[in-house]
Amino acid sequence: MPAELKGIGVELLEEMLERAGSDQDSADFRVVALANGFEAIKQQQNGLLFSIARTQERPHFR
Repeated sequence: MPAELKGIGVELLEEMLERAGSDQDSADFRVVALANGFEAIKQQQNGLLFSIARTQERPHFR
């Protein structure tokens, strides 16, 4: 089961996508290891890589 992404970073990104006229939202976001994200973004045009934090309230992303 995919992680539910939430928080200020996700909300801000969704708002930016909406203002840009995109039909994408957090359902299109993927959680990947940072190294994998860097490699993927180098191969992808119009992509975005942003970070999230692991907290005591949210110890697992999977």
